[in-house]
Amino acid sequence: VNYAVELSATEVCDLVELDDCIVGNEHEILCLEQHHGLGGKLVIRTHGPEPIEVRLTDDARVQIDVPATSADVDPTGCGDAFAAAMCHYLLQQAQQQSMTLPSITESESNLSQLRAAVLHGCRLAAACLACAGSQRHQYPQGS
Repeated sequence: VNYAVELSATEVCDLVELDDCIVGNEHEILCLEQHHGLGGKLVIRTHGPEPIEVRLTDDARVQIDVPATSADVDPTGCGDAFAAAMCHYLLQQAQQQSMTLPSITESESNLSQLRAAVLHGCRLAAACLACAGSQRHQYPQGS
């Protein structure tokens, strides 16, 4: 979603149609909702240290608290780390249970697995947050 501004509205809609699960920050999810609508999809909305909103495919909503972090060094890549770890966890669970990803995310009956996946994502995002990232810009004084 980060580079969605570089895509045409048609390209974004095509991508959203292919996805069962949409993960993004508050701004990204709001843009997608305004231009496409996300009904019938699992939507995970992050907002930094604020609770994560999980919207299930039946439109039920659950808030999951973000665990406190020990060090806030650099947020570069935290959203990517969160999404990667969460998706990895969900796919691993689906494989172990011989299920498809949509079936593991489709209702509140699997909420404990979704909560575990989100917290797994939070742990990797916290590890990312505690390290200096790739953006170490330094500008000469007086610029």
